[in-house]
Amino acid sequence: MSSSSLTTGRRCLSLAATCLKSFGKTGRGRGGTNIGERDLRRLAVKRERTFVALMHKKFGIETGNDDVLLTLEAGFSGPKRLLDPKKREQLSVIFGEKIAEALQEEPALSGFRIDISKVDVARDMHNIKVYWVVRSDVVDDRIENALSDAAPGIRAKLTAQQIFTTIPAIKFVRDLSSLRVEEMDRIFASADYGMDYRAVSQSAATLGSVSNATQSAVVPPWVQRFKERQRRKANNDEDNSDKNQSKND
Repeated sequence: MSSSSLTTGRRCLSLAATCLKSFGKTGRGRGGTNIGERDLRRLAVKRERTFVALMHKKFGIETGNDDVLLTLEAGFSGPKRLLDPKKREQLSVIFGEKIAEALQEEPALSGFRIDISKVDVARDMHNIKVYWVVRSDVVDDRIENALSDAAPGIRAKLTAQQIFTTIPAIKFVRDLSSLRVEEMDRIFASADYGMDYRAVSQSAATLGSVSNATQSAVVPPWVQRFKERQRRKANNDEDNSDKNQSKND
């Protein structure tokens, strides 16, 4: 074995001893900071976890280095903080105001009309969902692409403002509720309720059929013939009564 290899090995063992001072195993035969070959794997895992925790604390969960995620062992999960509903609502209002201001400052979004309907912060602070109103036209696809491209920049601006230590990822989601309401109104307006329709609810009595209200009902031919016979019979009876009255006079 060369002298350089021995020097490197000694440095590694010295560094390992320093790192394990506060993480040494307890029990019989585990006193001091002596490290053997079987402890190197545990040392490597501990160093990786310490490095990841430090990076998360300084730069947030997403540091831009995908290799950091590989240092976490399968089955290892640190403590997670879950927000209560009241805290989520407060954070949603705060982030909603800041995101709306950031959207107005984005030059790529100046030519679009974007209405934010809702901001929802995840319970585990993993992401922020921003719902924007869809108008069912060609511009919606362009708006979606522009928002996706602007999301990292908006997150960087919020991070620079130091609102919180860690800013979750921002995700823009289409809000289709307005389209559903318009579709239901169109269906109710064009629905055919029939001749013998009776409103069974307050909403049905209020809405009704708007298009059918202005149209005359189509009378079947047999109904027309029946009414014509009744009209002729009534006229004949009236003529006969007039003749009888004139004879009596």
